Amino acid sequence: MITSARRIRRFFSGSTPAGETHGIILVEASFMLGLERNAKAVGLACYAPMLANVDYVNWKPDMLWFDNHRIYGSPDYYVQKLFMNHQGSRRLEIYTEGLEAPGIKEEPICGGIRLQGYHSEVIFRDVVLENSKTGEKVSFGDYHLKKEEASVWLADTEWKDYIISCRAEELDGFQIFFGWQDEDNNNSWTVGGWQNYDLLLSRRIRGCCSDLTQSLIRVSKGQEYLLKLQVSGRTVRVWVDGRLCAGTEDKPVMTEPLYYGASRDEADQTVILKVVNLQEQGVSAHIIMKGMCGSRLQGTVYTMQADLAAENDFAEPERVAPQEAVFYKENDSFMYEFPKFSLTVFRLKEI
Repeated sequence: MITSARRIRRFFSGSTPAGETHGIILVEASFMLGLERNAKAVGLACYAPMLANVDYVNWKPDMLWFDNHRIYGSPDYYVQKLFMNHQGSRRLEIYTEGLEAPGIKEEPICGGIRLQGYHSEVIFRDVVLENSKTGEKVSFGDYHLKKEEASVWLADTEWKDYIISCRAEELDGFQIFFGWQDEDNNNSWTVGGWQNYDLLLSRRIRGCCSDLTQSLIRVSKGQEYLLKLQVSGRTVRVWVDGRLCAGTEDKPVMTEPLYYGASRDEADQTVILKVVNLQEQGVSAHIIMKGMCGSRLQGTVYTMQADLAAENDFAEPERVAPQEAVFYKENDSFMYEFPKFSLTVFRLKEI
């Protein structure tokens, strides 16, 4: 059991801003804890992409970086390694007291609306914005967007229930943005995405994009499609040529005070406790290891913590890597301060 030693007053506000690598791996670690805690429903999980040549960079989520003579692991590599080496063979029950997350008001998806080609030329015709409650309609006409044109701005709406409809002819794919606050905070519908096959509903928060739902659709060049996007509060549904293709509820991001999981390794009779703190301050907690028969605990604690923007490179290949320390306590309960923006892994046994 983990209980709070003080009430948390400030909470990490959501997804990690682009470039803050260490923040991203902490979100990754908290997600993997969810996989472990729902092991019955998870058949397989793997990391991709794995390898990248530093002289041929396409994107930057790769785990291992190399040149002709050297190799180093990204911070993600060390997170994956910690989870691989400290899985345990049997999941243990774990719960908290006094670490309640704050309530979040679910605001409807309101904001700007804009049209854009997916890296291509696209034609939008008969673009209409309709209020689903009142029937009020605003017509915007036709738009022919060339490759060099990023997008076209339609309107800024405070309507809570609305429909965006149009006819669209593409030459590689198209996008409709809605709930637009700025470049780093918005929602989008992509038709004919990756290799002209993806249909995506996505949400971008502080520059970090997450796909809310994904399906496949083959979009042919030069063919016209009837598109319809409906927003009701935080529920989004989309149609292509009158067929409902996707629907999702965009839940507000809520950061838990701590993310945690526990297991036992039957091979060496150790208890493994993993804790992620995504907050901007340390969290003191009273940890009670119920069921441990011995009066003393001994083992190792691994901690990953660094500046959020820190990355590994050839000059400092372990700039962001776990720090290992011997752990010893005289009884089966103890106070511990989980550092801000950190991943902590205990591997303990009773003596």
